[in-house]
Amino acid sequence: MKVVTERPYRIHYYEVDYQGKILPTALMNYFQDIAWVQSEQVGVGNDYLQTNKYAWLIYQWDIDIKEYPCFGQTVNVATKACGFNKFNAYRLFQVKDQDENILVNAYSRWVYMDTENMKITIIPPLMYQAYGITSSNSEIKRLSKPRKIEKVDCVRKFLVRYSDIDTNRHVNNVKYVEWSLETMPDDIIKNYIVKNIKTLYKEQGKYGSSIQVETELKNIEGTNSVLGLHKVINNNKRILCLLESIWEQKISH
Repeated sequence: MKVVTERPYRIHYYEVDYQGKILPTALMNYFQDIAWVQSEQVGVGNDYLQTNKYAWLIYQWDIDIKEYPCFGQTVNVATKACGFNKFNAYRLFQVKDQDENILVNAYSRWVYMDTENMKITIIPPLMYQAYGITSSNSEIKRLSKPRKIEKVDCVRKFLVRYSDIDTNRHVNNVKYVEWSLETMPDDIIKNYIVKNIKTLYKEQGKYGSSIQVETELKNIEGTNSVLGLHKVINNNKRILCLLESIWEQKISH
């Protein structure tokens, strides 16, 4: 049986925007946290991975935000490994309110890395056993990739700080989303809200490097929504990450 881990999270003041709604990046931090909580619980957490010179690396996100929880609210965040496919692992995250209404669905795709040789490797039987994945219950969720940017409407530059680095000594995957959303114009930030985020990670950023985010804006035909296409590149012009954000116009009251 697949292992499901669920725990409550109270939304803090420093995790919300100017309207008191949780930041998308704060949700992603919850997802990373509960994934590690589960891994520790089943005996294949950070100590196991570092000792045996392995790491899980995020490859894709597809996050669908139905409703934003607010400051002071307690939500339940749950996760499970959906399925493994040779090199790839698929994991689901859900955020629910106290009445069990689903507020957020997030699918992710991960790869298993041999950190000694820096090569992606086949997920071993131990991981199947730890997370309760079998040949009969393995579910593969194909995630669509972000569309490629065609023209540049907005550009911002960032410097990778010490606080941006994770336990693998590379840029935390949430930072790419944070940087990309910061390129959006003020009128979009004020009048729209992010409803979907897709990411595709291609290379890993490192401490001290310069980062540039290029963004293209498109109106989504037949809707009041705006599409943001984002490309994150390093100072050598290598693509680190491609992202796609869908912004829905806020309803005036």
